[in-house]
Amino acid sequence: MATSNLSSPSLDIIPQYKISSFQDIPKPRVYCSVCSIDKRIFVIGGCDSKGKSLNTTFVYSESCNWEIWPKIPRNRSASTLVLTNNSIFLIGGVDENQNAIIEVDSLNFVSQIWRTDFSLPVGVVGCGAFLYDNKIFVVAGATTDNISQRFFGYFDILNCLWVNLPDIPTARYAMSTYVYDDFLYVIGGRDVLKPMVEIEAFDLKQSIWKTLPSIPSRRAYSCTLGYKKYIYHIGGVSEGVGTWKPNVRKLCERFDISTSQWVKLKPLKYRRTDFAACIIMDKVIVAGGVSEQNDQLVPISDAELYSYEKDKWESIVSLSIPRCSISCCSYLAGMLIIGGMGPGGPQKKVEFIQISS
Repeated sequence: MATSNLSSPSLDIIPQYKISSFQDIPKPRVYCSVCSIDKRIFVIGGCDSKGKSLNTTFVYSESCNWEIWPKIPRNRSASTLVLTNNSIFLIGGVDENQNAIIEVDSLNFVSQIWRTDFSLPVGVVGCGAFLYDNKIFVVAGATTDNISQRFFGYFDILNCLWVNLPDIPTARYAMSTYVYDDFLYVIGGRDVLKPMVEIEAFDLKQSIWKTLPSIPSRRAYSCTLGYKKYIYHIGGVSEGVGTWKPNVRKLCERFDISTSQWVKLKPLKYRRTDFAACIIMDKVIVAGGVSEQNDQLVPISDAELYSYEKDKWESIVSLSIPRCSISCCSYLAGMLIIGGMGPGGPQKKVEFIQISS
């Protein structure tokens, strides 16, 4: 469905960074799966304002219009996305009845055809998934009953075969995964409501798990990013001492894979949790999320960038409205901010934080 064109860039706070608005997606949503392929943007599934999972696929083309593509075989939100040479795979997530999904659906973005490729050992949400050696690896996640899993295996794309691998030592979901130098790193996550600090690495050549030094601080709803030999663990909430009230953090820690050591970096400018994060052109960027103001949890619009040279965080731009639970991905030389929860509920907004050379 055609809509209006890309608008002009909005306010620059620092000359080398700017934020511009793309045309809104046709329908508001949160917990959608997003990716960019060449100059196209894919927004798949998600939840509407009533919390119902959706089956729609929107694609932003080079003509700067949103198009409606064929529907997913089933309604799904909070699915983990894996991109291959010609297909987008959706793994895990929840359906319209809030049940964890066992089927894996894929969209061939050349033919625009959806199909169901394989099923997981159990339906899960919050699993880790990645592509390696023409295989889609899937690890852990939580079932409909919120029971954390330890399963681990891969789908062989060429032979259309699921293969079980040794279970991950620690059951968890909503964790981060990162592949570096033929090792899979599984970081943090949760077990029910308990934040996990364990890091476990799987040797993809030898098929052996090993345990690495734990995250120094126990936090939930943080963002974890892997880049080259580093793993960044940013923000999140920790339980307040002597109280049930969550404590939103500014904390930023970095793990050096080559030395197996954690270091504490300078803190964020703003306490934040449930935010978007990306690494673009060697730079760590965070945007939006929830913060604490006057003992209240409120969404925020500020975006920050970590400066390696100065070892500090700097505010760069602001989103047009405060938002949390944002979907994001890299796009050209910048970061896309799509949908999320803002004033009045799920949002349609699509914004682009661009880094100039």
